[in-house]
Amino acid sequence: MFSVDETGEWYAECLRAQRRNDGRWSEMGSSGTHGSEWPIPWAPPPEGWTGEPLLVLVSGGQSVDTATAENHMLQAVVGFADPSVESIRLVQGDLRRQVNVRSRQGAFVVMSLGVGPIELQAFNSTERKVGSARQIVDPDHDPARGGRAFTLRFRR
Repeated sequence: MFSVDETGEWYAECLRAQRRNDGRWSEMGSSGTHGSEWPIPWAPPPEGWTGEPLLVLVSGGQSVDTATAENHMLQAVVGFADPSVESIRLVQGDLRRQVNVRSRQGAFVVMSLGVGPIELQAFNSTERKVGSARQIVDPDHDPARGGRAFTLRFRR
């Protein structure tokens, strides 16, 4: 969720949830941030943010054990892409996938289940790279960086 009030105060939040066997959703965790002086009315700047095509507002994650792997991170990255960006490639370890930016305002959320930092690379409509790749590391949940990981176990 992203919101801006009439004074330019802004809030960005991401809720991670799991669908239960009964069809209802169960909250797993959330991440968020806020700030001020967001320009109103707003549109993504055509030149990006200080030359970068992606503005990352929130990243967060948690350690999870799945039926096939242990100590993977379920991570979410929330932000905006400039108008030249058509898709974002996510790379984390062996995981590689391309996510289209569907929002007219450039809003995006990418999620990953893997180990290690996430790399995001923006691409334009001709599949050419836009800007440099962004490395996303969640220090709050990365024990190697002094954070504390916690574990959820999923049952099938």
